[in-house]
Amino acid sequence: MRNSPRSGMGFFGILTLILIVLKVSDLITISWLWVIAPVFIPIGFFIIALCGFLVYYGYRRYTCRRDFVVIEKDDEFDTLMKESELPNDRE
Repeated sequence: MRNSPRSGMGFFGILTLILIVLKVSDLITISWLWVIAPVFIPIGFFIIALCGFLVYYGYRRYTCRRDFVVIEKDDEFDTLMKESELPNDRE
């Protein structure tokens, strides 16, 4: 089996072609909007998935930022920091 990219018409492309042929031959009486609608269905799926991803990403980012706690600085903290500092060789 060859490893080549998939080419050709997909389901929605074939459905659009069938609906166009049926509409031109007057076998169906639906509007042209519905005949062309299968072209827009994959685009709609993509937009919905993109919006869902953006909402999820925004929610995760918001909840992660909310988890941080602000620690107030006090004298005991300063004392501990001075004791744990390493000597600086650059002086």
